[in-house]
Amino acid sequence: EEYSGEREYAPEYVMIHFTSAVVPHPEDPYNMEYVRSIFEDYYVSIHYIIDRNGTVRCYIPEDRVAWHAGRGEWKGDPKYTNTMNRYSIGIEMVGMGSAEDMSIYMSAAAYEKLDDSLKGFTNEQYASLKLLVADLCDRYDIPADRDHIIGHEEYSPNKTDPGDLFEWDRILP
Repeated sequence: EEYSGEREYAPEYVMIHFTSAVVPHPEDPYNMEYVRSIFEDYYVSIHYIIDRNGTVRCYIPEDRVAWHAGRGEWKGDPKYTNTMNRYSIGIEMVGMGSAEDMSIYMSAAAYEKLDDSLKGFTNEQYASLKLLVADLCDRYDIPADRDHIIGHEEYSPNKTDPGDLFEWDRILP
């Protein structure tokens, strides 16, 4: 309850994010203890996190509002301006985007030093995400399309996730 709120509205959207601990721990950016501490340190939350091997972890139950979307707007509709948390389920992919996506967090030189296997997302993550999104869409009657399965960057203009390396066609029909 400390990291969530009461849900008043059924979810209408699924929002995809990326997360890692690459800035404080470039030597081990996907250590789940480090990743989880970021949420605690910044007082944000997420419904689900999918780690590199495809394991899905639920951090905030769906019947609660997670604090993942922040400030933003969707399609000019005032209903969703700065309120998307109320209307969405948030999913974090443990991964990172392109050099451009990551430029708000790290220098290009630091990004280039990273092993290429750390960039983007794994086949196991896409498989798990596809199943999770299909299940959420089915249970909440959310259309499985790009108008309802959205990236954080589409809602919040100062965000870059899930980024250029995310392959939308791998999760949507």
